[in-house]
Amino acid sequence: MLSASKLAGYLSLNLMRPDSTALMVKEGCSAVASRNLASLCVRPCDVADAERMLKGSGRPVTAAVAFPHGGTDTSVKVAETQKLIDDGAREIIAVLNTGRLLSEKFEYAEQDLKAVTMTALRRGVPVCVAFDSCFLDERMFKIACKIADNIGAQAIMTATGYGSSGTRAAEIARIKEMLGSRMKCVANGGIRTLDQVNEMIAAGADRVVTAFAAQIMDEAAGRAAAQL
Repeated sequence: MLSASKLAGYLSLNLMRPDSTALMVKEGCSAVASRNLASLCVRPCDVADAERMLKGSGRPVTAAVAFPHGGTDTSVKVAETQKLIDDGAREIIAVLNTGRLLSEKFEYAEQDLKAVTMTALRRGVPVCVAFDSCFLDERMFKIACKIADNIGAQAIMTATGYGSSGTRAAEIARIKEMLGSRMKCVANGGIRTLDQVNEMIAAGADRVVTAFAAQIMDEAAGRAAAQL
């Protein structure tokens, strides 16, 4: 079993639901700081407030561009990226335009994300490419991962939480097999329990994004206490 400190290093608290309130963001910042979680994922409108409340904690704010569908124009994505970083985001999730990928407009899909990635990297901010694998067959899945690798992204997330399924452990294993240590893997979507987190980590996940991070930490502490 992972220690509490190691488990916390894998967990990002997800507050990107449309019904997230200002109070939830405030409480989320407190939970991330007090439990030393990996990061806080928030909506664009919450980035500045979250950054202010987390200032000095050493915990980064993660924000998503064109979330959850990736369908905005490239110029809009670039502008949003710049604004998010100006507001304090220190990690960017960039959503792949799945429709363009499925239309086999691969150059468009790649250059679209490259514009976001280059904008972020010039500011020293890493990018995670996100897409919903539930829409992709094996060929398209491999192409999506290759695009992320080509543009210099740091990580891949195979679910936004708004598709028909979340990240599956087998997908993380496939990414690691294809790209090895060049690419980190982020699990997201429907992850509510410690067992699910452990499954993702065992498959090779470097980060697990969940709205239940605090509850999972409590579950881990309960199990550790029961073993004493």
